[in-house]
Amino acid sequence: EVNTKYLQPKLNSTLKVNFLSWADWTTKYPLVLAGGDPVDLMFTSSWAFYPQESSKGAFRELTMDWIEQWMPQTFVSQVPASWDQISLDGKIFAVPRNAAGLEYKNLVMVRGDLREKYGLPEISSWDTFKQYLYTIAEKDTTEAYAAAGAANEMFYLWKANKMAMEVANGFDFQFIHNNSNAAPKPEDIYYWPTSDMYKEFALEMADFAKHNVWSKNAINNSVALQDSFVQGTSASLIWNGNMFKYGKMLEDSGIGTYEAYDVTPNVNFTRSPYSGDAMAIASNSKNPERAALVLDYIKNEPALNLLMIGGIEGKHYTLNEAGLRAVGPEAENYNFDAYGWAFRTETIPKASDLDPREVAFTESVQDNIFATPIDGFTFNAVPVQTELSLLNSLVGEYNSAFQLGLFGDDTEATIEEFRSKINETGVLEVVQAELLKQYEAYCVKKGITY
Repeated sequence: EVNTKYLQPKLNSTLKVNFLSWADWTTKYPLVLAGGDPVDLMFTSSWAFYPQESSKGAFRELTMDWIEQWMPQTFVSQVPASWDQISLDGKIFAVPRNAAGLEYKNLVMVRGDLREKYGLPEISSWDTFKQYLYTIAEKDTTEAYAAAGAANEMFYLWKANKMAMEVANGFDFQFIHNNSNAAPKPEDIYYWPTSDMYKEFALEMADFAKHNVWSKNAINNSVALQDSFVQGTSASLIWNGNMFKYGKMLEDSGIGTYEAYDVTPNVNFTRSPYSGDAMAIASNSKNPERAALVLDYIKNEPALNLLMIGGIEGKHYTLNEAGLRAVGPEAENYNFDAYGWAFRTETIPKASDLDPREVAFTESVQDNIFATPIDGFTFNAVPVQTELSLLNSLVGEYNSAFQLGLFGDDTEATIEEFRSKINETGVLEVVQAELLKQYEAYCVKKGITY
């Protein structure tokens, strides 16, 4: 229907979508752009090669004059801040999504039936969550927390509890915001893996492991955290505001009940960036203007946008009189919002079966959403890519083990060994200097004081 009902009659164009497997997309993605295969539009993101491929010339630069000419609806409708967030050194190489979500707010979901069984208090803080985990690990056969290969979600929750946030999305340079939306001073920006906070976190995770919060074989666990919770093999889940569907699946199965808690209710947070999902026009596209027209149409024609994101109404989803959506009879053939993330807008229909607990959460956090003047800052790591690759390799050698507490009583000594290895290479200083240079230039350009 996308082609026959919309693109062919309106733009004399057809769209063919090719997917890369999650198993090998990081290998194939650059090859698609470098191999000369015909491609016009390419999904990209701050986490999916956007800075790297842009710097290599794989994506067409899009000036605002060109966007106004070939994407006139997007030129008018796009949130202005989104252009800031997608810019690299003042240049635009992709069109970001037009919606910002609550993915940066992490919640704790626990088994309500188990909490009541052991007479535990409601989860109101990191410490009460820790009490719950230790009690379940000691007294119940259900695994307290089914860490999968690492404990990234524990880190996200820990970071939020400490009021830490990244300077640039996708990189480990952070600052403490203290609920202030002021831009951090350059000297207050630190590298998380070599910070005292990281050491404190690693020691806490070692204590978690000592108390059997997760399996000793967790580093080899390939079962998704959500699946473990839904299947009743895990007694807790840390996830963002999209977690409620997993609690509902647990309850629908009759395994147990769920409770969701905000353990950082007094901590402000930012919305997820617009640059998290975007669509670029390949430099080798033979029809860049037509590609822009198609993208403009998909983003701004509500019926077409919904067709791309949700499939065919009545088949893959249904809408009630209130405009809320429900699962259609053939939903398994086209999952709602499963891939068209760069096309997202604020008008996507909400689910009709939203759990009242989810509605209450969404309403409760509105006053804690804040914006900082550096939300649009992006770090172009290409000038220090070699150094960053080495740095990431060193961190990757230790990080999962620290997150899972595998070093046990040797954690503190291993932290010092880890820091020494990084310091010996000298690469951190190079990467941090480049980040700070770009950060300071951004602040000067935007008139931001700190």
